[in-house]
Amino acid sequence: MNRRDFLLTLPALSACRGKPGEGYHGSAWIASEVEPVLAVVDLLAFAVRRRVELKGRPKRLVRRGAEDARFLYACDFLAGLIEEVDGAAARRSRFMQISGPITGVRPDPRSHRLWVAACSPPRIAPIDLETLRQGRAVLLPSDPVSLDVSPAAPLAAATLRSGEAVFVDLEAGGLLSRIELGPDLGQLRFRSDGRAAIAANKGRIAVSILEPRNGRVVVELPLPLRPDRMWMKRDGGQIFITGEGRDAITIVYPYRTEVAQTFLSGRKPGEMADSVAPAYLFVSNPEANSLTVFDLETQKVVAVTQVGMGPGPIAVTPDQSYALVLNRLSGDVAVIRAAAITPGREKRAPLFTMIPVCAQPSHLLVSSA
Repeated sequence: MNRRDFLLTLPALSACRGKPGEGYHGSAWIASEVEPVLAVVDLLAFAVRRRVELKGRPKRLVRRGAEDARFLYACDFLAGLIEEVDGAAARRSRFMQISGPITGVRPDPRSHRLWVAACSPPRIAPIDLETLRQGRAVLLPSDPVSLDVSPAAPLAAATLRSGEAVFVDLEAGGLLSRIELGPDLGQLRFRSDGRAAIAANKGRIAVSILEPRNGRVVVELPLPLRPDRMWMKRDGGQIFITGEGRDAITIVYPYRTEVAQTFLSGRKPGEMADSVAPAYLFVSNPEANSLTVFDLETQKVVAVTQVGMGPGPIAVTPDQSYALVLNRLSGDVAVIRAAAITPGREKRAPLFTMIPVCAQPSHLLVSSA
């Protein structure tokens, strides 16, 4: 189905929106890979309310903090551009330029800072969100691939193109430890207690569980597929992995340090997001233009539905009512209502509506009203 065919279905899909008053009191902010704009979707009306003009084409959107829904930051990785957007006024307020391309950005849960991983020179650096200026950087041995900041301790970690994982003491402002893992590393995520980190080793088709303080590998867990993408469950108890090698999802228990199970999924499963109530895992299947829904309690597929073309990033509204699927090729957002998912033989997850947003959308972020 092409983009024109999807747009022709919008009147019929609008009829499925349900009773007046349904929706979420908030907005979805949508970035584009090719347009210097953010599309702002009203999640009560399920329509684009306005557009915010930018200088860059952001790859990632981040929030200042969990409690601060007003400001968000649009990060153009290639241009090294970070733009602050005032969510209440729906306008760009400030911007800053840093040298070298950005490879990762994370908010600091303990302060009003962002941490960025960047190249030329390779480094991890803080961005003070009060002044929107870069602070003192920690230089790295080689270019960073992925970045994470611990939710429980003043630590950051990065995988490097040289095949190392490094840990940074954010209070002391220096390298804490270095661990050699081998070439072709991918994502890295801290465990929820901050005492360990999980690094994707695409070269060895495994994940390594690392101990930051001692700088050692606790265990390497071989996988049945290449760890191209990792998603950590909200409670931190499970990590879901998809990638080349198998049309499946592998579950890793980071506290038990074991591979739990591998489930068959749609054709080349991609990006993921989970909800709490109900406990679902949503998985996009870009080659099949579909979304697969897993019940995390029964560990079974409960629904498969067609969405737009090239589905990618997924966001779940904070009230757990809706899953928003960003369709990169058709330039729209598919909305799935969790209450409409009907486990059973039919495995149905009917589309609630489709919202045209922008060309080649890259990322989305949901904020409350």
